Amino acid sequence: MPTPIKVVTIAGSGRSGSTILSLLLSQDSSVFNLGQMRDIWVAWNDDAPCSCGHGLRGCAVYGAAVPRALAAAGIADARQAARLGVAFLKSAARLRDWDDEAGRTELAEHHAPYLGALQALLVDIARQTGAHAFIDSSKSPEMALAFDCLDDVEMRLLHLQRDPRAVACSWYRKKPGYRKTLRNMRIWAQRQSRLERWARALGCRYHPLRYETFAAHPRTAIADALSRADLPAADAMFTDDNNVCLSWTDQHLFPPANESVLKERRSEVEIRPAETWRAPQNRVLHWLALAGTWPHARGFFRSA
Repeated sequence: MPTPIKVVTIAGSGRSGSTILSLLLSQDSSVFNLGQMRDIWVAWNDDAPCSCGHGLRGCAVYGAAVPRALAAAGIADARQAARLGVAFLKSAARLRDWDDEAGRTELAEHHAPYLGALQALLVDIARQTGAHAFIDSSKSPEMALAFDCLDDVEMRLLHLQRDPRAVACSWYRKKPGYRKTLRNMRIWAQRQSRLERWARALGCRYHPLRYETFAAHPRTAIADALSRADLPAADAMFTDDNNVCLSWTDQHLFPPANESVLKERRSEVEIRPAETWRAPQNRVLHWLALAGTWPHARGFFRSA
């Protein structure tokens, strides 16, 4: 019986530190950082820039792996794979009980080509790199379900949670507009609710992590996350409790991962809580966060 491929998928909302978290979890050579696998087909079709310095089509890893995965699944091209991926995510969102075996089986059978391409891609990357585990930072709960539907894959869910007011302010800086911000808050609430319901079925494969805890105590939080996922310890990268030395040698990240992180590619990083969202001038955004996430986020508002 083959040894299962391990995939630790970071799920939650955008603007919550998932890119830097994925980098910290994948510093050991046996762990490959997939980036946002939800977006790989569109990114490859667009020849998006890879952090290795090439476009994805010229990337030493993805350049060959993506065409082989598409061929193995009988998919014509990356555009078709992207459409199949969107269809899977929509079907998964409509499935009420993700622990229902009959529902999951029907979902997997209906979307077999897409899941086949995803599985073939993981196997190809593992063969190329020697990786035994993967980190995915798609943040979509439905993408975590896709990994959990694959054969010979052990999915671990890292549920990254951040105060919705901070998320609202961060999204507004990236994409101004109150309606857009309110929509993102509703997505925040939907994802938290889905992940917390699924947690009961996942048991020890589920690990919640507050962004605020991670940012305030990164060394402890990373050690705990690695231990919970049974991944190699990476304490050597910390120069003290809040500063790390990152290696980009084996990283192959692509947009829409955090643009500033990819552009700067810092090897020395100080991890600390981002607190500018608390400024009084953001009060309207705070109210939008409250309106879009209540009552689900009441625990966050009480603890701040």
